[in-house]
Amino acid sequence: DLARRSGAEGVLVGVLTEAGTHWSWSGPAGDGVYEGGAAEAVDSLADRYGSQWAASGGSTSGYLVEVRGLGDLAALVRLQTVLQALPQMHSVRLEAIVPESNTVRFRIQFEGDAEVLSRAAVTSAGVGVLPTVAGVVRWEVRP
Repeated sequence: DLARRSGAEGVLVGVLTEAGTHWSWSGPAGDGVYEGGAAEAVDSLADRYGSQWAASGGSTSGYLVEVRGLGDLAALVRLQTVLQALPQMHSVRLEAIVPESNTVRFRIQFEGDAEVLSRAAVTSAGVGVLPTVAGVVRWEVRP
């Protein structure tokens, strides 16, 4: 709860016991536990994140992504900058701004499937995932 109030997306907690250190984590990679040293606990968590975010097949795919709820141009620029910085991102091109529905559309080239792209956006850009409609990946900016 403290991590969420502080704006953290995940937390790793170590508790010293007579038998050693008990680690637990919670976040976008799920929940888990580990018994052992700090370095091994961090490595275990890193492996878990790595397997979750790994691109499927290593191929680059094109996606039309619709994002609603961007309040202003500065928010649009921030989102596009965050998306461009994702490790598996090849390109992010603004395709349309639709003021009447408060949405923007991006054409994205990404190494991985749409689910991996959306998980990365949830973690890095703070968006919520909406149902895909007619092949369009849809997100909503969280308040």
